[in-house]
Amino acid sequence: MPITMRSKTKYLNAILRWLAVLISVQVQGMSQQAIGAKTFNLPISISIEGSETTSSMYLHIDGRPYKEATLEQFAARKLDEREALFVRGMRAIRQKDYQTFAAIWQAAAENPNATLNIHLDDPKKCVDFYTSLFGKFDNFKVLARFELGSSSSLFLWQANNQTGAMGYAALLVQPNGKRLVVVPVLPSNTLAIITLFAAASWSESGEPLSVQGRNLHYRYVMRLDGQAQPEAHSVSVQFDGVPMNVNIFDESTSPSDKVVAFYQRAYLALKRRSFDEFMAAYLPDSQPGVKSEIALIGDKKYKDYFADITSARYVKFVLNADPVYLIFYSRDPSEHWKPESLRYEYVVRDPSPAGYKLANFQPMGEFDDLLRDPKLFNPAILLPTTAASKTEKNRM
Repeated sequence: MPITMRSKTKYLNAILRWLAVLISVQVQGMSQQAIGAKTFNLPISISIEGSETTSSMYLHIDGRPYKEATLEQFAARKLDEREALFVRGMRAIRQKDYQTFAAIWQAAAENPNATLNIHLDDPKKCVDFYTSLFGKFDNFKVLARFELGSSSSLFLWQANNQTGAMGYAALLVQPNGKRLVVVPVLPSNTLAIITLFAAASWSESGEPLSVQGRNLHYRYVMRLDGQAQPEAHSVSVQFDGVPMNVNIFDESTSPSDKVVAFYQRAYLALKRRSFDEFMAAYLPDSQPGVKSEIALIGDKKYKDYFADITSARYVKFVLNADPVYLIFYSRDPSEHWKPESLRYEYVVRDPSPAGYKLANFQPMGEFDDLLRDPKLFNPAILLPTTAASKTEKNRM
């Protein structure tokens, strides 16, 4: 998404929010003793108006929790090659050993499609970045390891920041040719950041959260290596939702789904030019952006444009990530819509009389980066009768 004047504030907020995760969010749980690798179901954290919201959409990922240990205690264990390199990398960062770190590091890959890119293009900058946030790394603890496909291992850790508050961050260990390297976890690596945020909402018990009995019908296996078949340590997203084909501008239609019914009321208000009612359907942080948009489309010289955007909007799928809902819609009236025709909007549960609110007028965050990356999430899975969606569902 290009950074327009209206979205610069959101972009800045994304930077501040990401830094806040590094320096001020405390990880709870993870207090059990180290065990062998097992599969975790981590609730994905979704940014709603800049605040993290734990959802009922899950990241299905292999990992290994560690007993909270200092770096020295962790290093005294019997370590595999990746664990040993992680220890070496963290020691170099904490001791500001630029020479050692330079010998084992690799810059994070750039991702031009990411909402946020932070460039750490040399090892000294990388070391200084972490030490500027965490100072002496007081109360440093190694928490867990997650496998991002067959190549990358994410090591999660926590420490006090410069102000004394607890925060957490991670390093990746992955191959570069015939050797292993350490790579900083930055927003350009969407899956790593999603994993980092999901770990923050782990349950206090630290045990993997089961999705059994939750009736989650959809699972999308990420194509991390570009192959058709899942690789070792595959990562997937699991969620529930309802396929449909409802034109919310058709006033003769009364959706039975409460979320869609709310969505229809909001957009019928827009169609009637009840702009105040439409704006009130949004959470307060989104309303200034909505007001600016209304100032444009409400202008008489945009009469044809207004008529066009309020003529047809077919809801194709409602993704249930309670308390967050994603409304996927298209202008295509057919049942065989193309995935590239889909757009989406956020709805959240709210104590208002309507029970719901529209949110994230300008979506911009790591979760949006996930939805827009076809390797991580292919919207074809939302089609009601395609072979692709059946294949993914059957993998449950």
